[in-house]
Amino acid sequence: IAACPPHMTGMLCDWPVCENGKVESSTRECICNDGFALPHCTNCVSTRWGANCDKEYSRPRASLPTVPYLPEVLVFIIISIVFIALASMVRQFCKRGNDRDEQERMPPPAYEVIAKFDQPPPYVP
Repeated sequence: IAACPPHMTGMLCDWPVCENGKVESSTRECICNDGFALPHCTNCVSTRWGANCDKEYSRPRASLPTVPYLPEVLVFIIISIVFIALASMVRQFCKRGNDRDEQERMPPPAYEVIAKFDQPPPYVP
């Protein structure tokens, strides 16, 4: 008597061996226990795992869509914000310096005072 191929038995090797299930006699197909996959109930279905195929894979969480060059864009935005803030600070600093100079300056003398002392030199022939 010749040996039957794996997972087959019977005089004519026409009965399947269902490791984790039973054979339906009318169709000679396996009816697998919960979690096991056809054809011979040896492996788990795609959503299960474990020795008894009793553990389910968790469903993947929806992920945010990826944006190409996102890190580069974020770095550019941050650098731009820092540059604008620094420019504003420099402008305020320079403006305060001009205000301080104007406050510390003495007003110019009146025109009459300037005209009295600011005469051209005498003409010598």
